[in-house]
This record gives sequence, structure tokens and C-alpha cells, in this order.
Amino acid sequence: MKSSTVVGAMAVLLALAGPAAAARRLAQPGGGSTDGKTPIAWFGSGLLIEYYGGVAQVLAKAGVITKDTPLSGNSGGALASAAIAMGLEFTDLIKLGGVLKSTGSPEAALSAIVPDNVASLLNGRVRMGISQLDASQPTFNGSAAWVVDSYTDKADAMSAMFATSCLPCFLVNTSFCMFRDQPVLDGGYSVSWEQLCPGGDTANCIKVSAETSTAIHLGQLSGEECAAKLDTREEAVTQLYQNDLANAAEWPLADMADRCPEAEWEGQEPYVPKATMFEAFYPVVPDIYPGKYGPLPKLNGTEIRACDWAGWTRALPKGLELEAAKAIYGQGVVDATAWLAERAKAGNKA
Repeated sequence: MKSSTVVGAMAVLLALAGPAAAARRLAQPGGGSTDGKTPIAWFGSGLLIEYYGGVAQVLAKAGVITKDTPLSGNSGGALASAAIAMGLEFTDLIKLGGVLKSTGSPEAALSAIVPDNVASLLNGRVRMGISQLDASQPTFNGSAAWVVDSYTDKADAMSAMFATSCLPCFLVNTSFCMFRDQPVLDGGYSVSWEQLCPGGDTANCIKVSAETSTAIHLGQLSGEECAAKLDTREEAVTQLYQNDLANAAEWPLADMADRCPEAEWEGQEPYVPKATMFEAFYPVVPDIYPGKYGPLPKLNGTEIRACDWAGWTRALPKGLELEAAKAIYGQGVVDATAWLAERAKAGNKA
């Protein structure tokens, strides 16, 4: 039996769902055309979004990112892609991430940053990864890797930005979000490099990750458990679920809508903590990621460990937030610069 609380939570979710999509059958986009241009894919970032600001600044200055570079991403990576396509300053990228964690009126704040013609700026160029849930199951596992590359208008594009960044009970006060009448979560729970890179061509796609956990690390970081979490990941589900909005109040998934804070539900069934929300992962190493070319930066005179860095995706060190943000941004600059040098060296050898 559905409680009034759950029904209320579903009403809030439906109100934030964006343009209705019940009339059209859900389908994945085509492979994506790059017109001979090298695409860039950005993975999720959490609060490490400043890293993408540093990387993007270096790549733009070097001419790697141009006005028509194909872009794609999950979560913070999708926001980075959208910000670049919209021509925002890199400082606005940080604002964009902050807006989505706002406890006030995030829609109004986001609308003030996003231009009215955003749909035309993103269409065909920016692919956003979103995790679509199976409404017939009272669980978050098995989400489908949904890639969106076309947007009807500003409201639809904004709704996609919220959907790709929907971290349950963290960036939103509900356990999942709604996008085009579908229950969804942050894209990082299901969408892997194969879906983000157009045509699944990961070899010819520049892959950037702000998180240490999305890469198989070598050298100094290889001994840290959080540097490579392969055992908790499963292959991506690419067939979308045809959830019927008309039956939303009866969805078994609706029982999961009002489960924040998580601590109140721990140990109760069906309960799915974040630790068991399996993330899709294939053994594809990013081209640019923290710690690839050397030690992570120091903070307040102390070297940052990979596990510390991974923890920053959810919370920056208390009292050192500004210093941490600068360190994250600087690491992006360092890693992108090192990658460019490595690429130039390889080109000279060829």
C-alpha cells in the first residue's frame, strides 16, 4: 500500500520531470556523428568539478577544444560539456555545479545561467548520460544507460542537467528524479565510456575523469583500494525500460521515492544503499585523470592520497574548501598539460 508520503514525493518528482514524453516510445540516439572531429568524454565528478575547469582551460588554449568539438559526459562531466557548448566561462562551470546542490530554488538559479537558446547549442553536439530505472522493481540496481543528445527547448535541457546529476539523498532530497516522465538517477550509475564515446569508439575519443575510482591506476596509486573498484561493477544495460507514467502511483519503485535520509531506512527491505548501486564499468583507462602523471597535489602541506581525493567527490575538507577547490583546479591544469606533452612526444616519434 502506498503511503500519502510516497504519493506526495511522487507528485514532487513529476512536477520536476520536465517536458512530457509519454507519447513517444523511448529509444537510444544514433551512434553520433563526429564529422572527423575528435570527441571528448567527461566522466562524473561530484564536487571535483573544478578539475574539469582546469582541464578544459588547457585544452581550449591548445586548440583541442573548439566551437564544434563533440562533447559528452555523466553528471559533472555532462555539466562540463554543456558549459563548454554554451560558451560559459570556466568560473560559471563551478557555479553550475553549485546550483544543482542548492537547497533554495535551483531551477530559477540554473535558468539564470543557462541561455534561452541552449537547446540549439547542445543539439547534436552534447551527449548526456542518464541512468534510467526500471519502475517495475523496488530497487535501483540494473539501471539502463540512457544517452540523450537532442533537447526540445530550454526546459528540457535544464531537466537533463538535473537528471544526469541526480545523486539520491545528496544533490536532491528524494531517492530518484524524473526526466521526460521516466525515473532516473545520476548517469554515473550506468553509463560507461562505451556509451559516452560516439559509436562506442573509445580509442579515438579523449576520455577525461576527475575521479580516481574510474581508472585502473598504475604506480603509486595502485595499492589503494579506492583507486580501482572493479568488483562492484556490472556490464551496462542499454535497452531502455518502457515505464508507463499513467501507472506511476502503482510503480513498485514508488516505494523508494521518499527514502531520505538513508540512515532512517538502513537494514529495512527493500533497501538499497549507494554501495550496492552497481556502476557500469569496462576496463577502459581514461586519457586524463588525477595522479596519472605524478603525485596528487598537497593540501595544507600534506600530500593528498587517492582515497582522500575520492572522498572529495562528496565533501571537501571542512575549513579548507577554497584551498581544496584551487588544488583540484590546479591538478586539472597539470594533468591536461602533461597529456598534451605526452601526445606531442608521441606525434614526433611517429
